Amino acid sequence: MTNLRKLSEYFHQHNVKTRLGIQCTLYKNNFKEISKIIDMAKKINLHFVSFDTLKIISSDQPSKIKISDLVLAYVDRFHCAENIAEIMANENNIDISILNFASPKVRTYLNKKYGTTLKVGKGCPATSGTMYIRADGSVFPCNYDSDFPYDLISNMVKKNVLDFKKLSFNEVVDSDYFKSFYYFANSREVYQRLNYCKECSLYDVCNPCPLDVFRSGEKFVKNVWNLINT
Repeated sequence: MTNLRKLSEYFHQHNVKTRLGIQCTLYKNNFKEISKIIDMAKKINLHFVSFDTLKIISSDQPSKIKISDLVLAYVDRFHCAENIAEIMANENNIDISILNFASPKVRTYLNKKYGTTLKVGKGCPATSGTMYIRADGSVFPCNYDSDFPYDLISNMVKKNVLDFKKLSFNEVVDSDYFKSFYYFANSREVYQRLNYCKECSLYDVCNPCPLDVFRSGEKFVKNVWNLINT
């Protein structure tokens, strides 16, 4: 917080164009404090605050804490999105965004209810717009893929350990790993397995996270429909 305050002061004093903000991960211990988090960001004049939710990437990592006990139930994630959208509709002093935990179906619902302008069309930005770099220099299409159970997608993605200390930016982007992940994430064949989605009017513009598709199937889609319809 001290560093954020100092950075914010410097940015504003010197008219730095780079936007400064925070990304907050919501989980069972803090999801009721969304308003407090936004107020905290406003007090130190940050430009934006983004929200995502805690997600289990790998279940075989040793830990004293059972991560599954901290992950929000889907109904709580849905209500978090509603809470954030309601604040967004009445907030003009800081940019607020919802990241990966609100599907286009939910975003359409929130836009209609609160007058927000959340982006509805959603495609995977990994490799084409973003990448994930760890402190040791290893690089992946996204943080989710870095520890994803590889056996689920091994016939589609040529996963390999890439090191930014040894490879140039172009070598990483042009690698078989990144190219195969791009085609995997942008193939309609990945999403055609979601038969439940075909009933939705957003089917042509909605591409759920391809890794979620292979891990959860249509379970998360049904949760969305049930919550909105009630």
